[in-house]
Amino acid sequence: MPPTNQIPQLFDLVMGNPPYVSFYSKQSQGGANTQKELDYLVKSQDFIKDKQKLGRYNTVMFFISQALKLLKPNGYVGFIVDTNIHSNPYLDLRQWLVENFTIIQIVDKINAFEEVASSQVILIIKKAKPKVNHKIIYKQPSLIDATKFEVITLNQQSDINQSNDFTFQIPKTLQIKEILSQMSQFPKLSELLGNENVRTCITFTGKKDYFVKQSKEMANDYPLLEGSDGVSESYSPIKYSKYIRYDLKLRDKLNKEYIELAKSQGKRTPMVIGLGDMSRFKSPKIFIRLSDSKVTAAYTSEVVCADLSLYIVTIPNLSEKNESFNLMYLLGIINSKIVSYYFTEMGFIRNLGTGTPQIRLKDIRNLPIPIATTDQQTQIAELVDKIINLKKLSQDKISQVNTYLEAKFQIKSTKKLQKLYELENAEFLSELTKQKAKIDLKTEAQLLDYFQTEKVDLLELESQITQVDNQIEELVKGLYGLGQTLAINFNNSRV
Repeated sequence: MPPTNQIPQLFDLVMGNPPYVSFYSKQSQGGANTQKELDYLVKSQDFIKDKQKLGRYNTVMFFISQALKLLKPNGYVGFIVDTNIHSNPYLDLRQWLVENFTIIQIVDKINAFEEVASSQVILIIKKAKPKVNHKIIYKQPSLIDATKFEVITLNQQSDINQSNDFTFQIPKTLQIKEILSQMSQFPKLSELLGNENVRTCITFTGKKDYFVKQSKEMANDYPLLEGSDGVSESYSPIKYSKYIRYDLKLRDKLNKEYIELAKSQGKRTPMVIGLGDMSRFKSPKIFIRLSDSKVTAAYTSEVVCADLSLYIVTIPNLSEKNESFNLMYLLGIINSKIVSYYFTEMGFIRNLGTGTPQIRLKDIRNLPIPIATTDQQTQIAELVDKIINLKKLSQDKISQVNTYLEAKFQIKSTKKLQKLYELENAEFLSELTKQKAKIDLKTEAQLLDYFQTEKVDLLELESQITQVDNQIEELVKGLYGLGQTLAINFNNSRV
């Protein structure tokens, strides 16, 4: 980037998609030449507050800064940049832009590039100090047609300030703020149960093959749940195909090796293998997925372990209920749409729309739980028990159909075949024929009759599941104090 005094003229408009290269560590800042160039850029930028510290930079920051320098007064910059513009390393840049320029428009949550996992943001900025009452236009893709942008809100630029980290994200409406405030007043899950009852599971730390077995061979081999394979959806029956050898002596031996390795490498903190708490694995429990676009949880009383892709929730007496709480009640709260909405709006589901979504343990622990009477908990617990049984009936029927198809056509089940009730005839046949299943006209007619019969039964079960789920939802909303005055369609929200 040449200095602006070497540019023959200034411009009315600069627009583009700047290159995305991060310099977030000493390693990424490369060799001497790269470091020299980075030092020059850092020292020449007005937006960087502390030029002496080892900051986290990206070429996008420098391109935005340089583009504004290339503009005539009242000129415009229009850039499409990565969604990381919202992240903490960009804080100094955001503050500089807010305080020194007029932000005309922010278009968020764009997915413009098929081969790029993350989403993008369009920034339109005017090279002029913001007027006192200037309002930013916030847009995002339409739910109906993603190629069109809809105005979400207009908000004063002065509202972007230090208290909200100079965020460029779309401001929450008054209604959303009221919902979040209303829910946040309740005690947190970890306050009610204790951190020891809301925790991570097994940490293999590079030694998974030492512990995981394909079948049960010894008394201390226990079923192992893994992520979405173990907990496929809310209230679903748990599934497992592998076992963990719960061997504490082996754990201790490998941890000693990690300690010696750390010493030899001059590291103060060694890697650690943790096998979790077996007393909790043996107790009635809730497993919550670490990675999903919503909060997804399931209950089991089986003796079963889980890896780090799942969190585990138990109550202090390690049973299904005590004098204060019923696990089934907690499961109803955790799986509710309003809780997923809360997590989404609070930013607790990281990378949502930009990569693999993740929920952190601290945010699970900070989930507000409404205090309910024994009767209120029992009412929800009974509905949760009902939905669990309906889910099991549905899963059993789907497994029965898939077992039949696998035996008859020598095929393997697919994700679509696990959602049979969502398929039409042509889609169903396609799932079989693309695995080279041989189906003549007579077999096809018989097969479609069988499929339609099973589909009708599955759709009836899904209808019952939806009805019960909606009943639970209304009760949960009531416990949070979210009545008609805060009505919102969570099914159509961007959860």
